[in-house]
Amino acid sequence: MCFSSSCAMLLAFLKPAVQEATHSQYAVAALDWIFSTPTFRATDFEKHAGIPVPTAKRILRLLENAEILAVIREASGRRPRVLCLSSCWRLRRGDLDPKLVDHETPIRDPQSR
Repeated sequence: MCFSSSCAMLLAFLKPAVQEATHSQYAVAALDWIFSTPTFRATDFEKHAGIPVPTAKRILRLLENAEILAVIREASGRRPRVLCLSSCWRLRRGDLDPKLVDHETPIRDPQSR
């Protein structure tokens, strides 16, 4: 299975999970933006996702709590938090079988092997 078809399967799987985690009208828009930029700064999401900033912050927090997003780097001083889409990170690294994608089994540290 090629990477792009694996990503399409992953996106289809994550949509209901994100909707369930956020209960937001912006859930699909948030996932589409995150999926187009699977590693991103929280401030970039807040500025460019087309979602009101308070709602964007809430969505990020809820997706972190649901372990759909993983924190790569915590905020420090003026440096914003860097997040990634956990499952996409694992799929890209090749240690996730796309048929076994399960948002219930998140990565704790996306940079460790």
